[in-house]
Amino acid sequence: MVEWISKRLVGFRRTALLAIVMMIAVSCSVGTASAQMIGIRSNPPYSVIENGARDGIVLKTALAALSKIGISGTTTEIPAQRFYRDVEEGTLDIGIDATPTPARERGSWFSEPIFTDYVVIFVLKGKTFPFETINDLAGKKLGGRLGFSYGLLDQYSEITIERVNTQEQNIDKLLAGRLDGIIANFVAGELDFAARNSLDKAVAVNKVPLAMTLSRKRYTERDLARLNSALGELRVDPDFLKLLGNIPNMPTERRVVSK
Repeated sequence: MVEWISKRLVGFRRTALLAIVMMIAVSCSVGTASAQMIGIRSNPPYSVIENGARDGIVLKTALAALSKIGISGTTTEIPAQRFYRDVEEGTLDIGIDATPTPARERGSWFSEPIFTDYVVIFVLKGKTFPFETINDLAGKKLGGRLGFSYGLLDQYSEITIERVNTQEQNIDKLLAGRLDGIIANFVAGELDFAARNSLDKAVAVNKVPLAMTLSRKRYTERDLARLNSALGELRVDPDFLKLLGNIPNMPTERRVVSK
């Protein structure tokens, strides 16, 4: 009798242990696929939420890729000043419309680029200037946006970059003669400034990859690989290519300006 009870207890423990393992596995699976906090930098026309509608090629593609791997969640605009910090600290699970830098990649995962744009300097017509190397910008005052990085331009101390919240503020300053130019991504600049015949553009300065950033506190390198695989599938999807058809032609001069 004692032997029979002992065997039943051992069997019960094994069953209980198996049940616990299965519950943990299901919990992990649900944790990855459950509702997430997904933030975007408002960056028309790439990513924007207007009247509750989520729009923009980067935002739509990112959400489609996340859906492919079973991730959905609440999408909200995050102030640019908090965007990367919140992902690194884990208060934000995923950030959309993110530009990787070596420092940012040490704290968070970054997907492959969803779309690659170019930084261009827009100037008043008739106010273009020679622009072959970074030294040609010495003494220039340029308008930028808060929370955005501009690569080589940020590293050159002879340039003054005045950052504001919106490009409309920069346009007003440029028209008033308080700026020599506005730094903008090519596509956004083309759309923002299309109706302003007073603006012209100089040569592209550098590339801007727009990607997703994932919290290392929630996701693993394996999750990142699955996301990149989903993005790869979308790049050959007819609907994605249709979205690309709405993007203005890229500048013919795309070189990165040298030092």
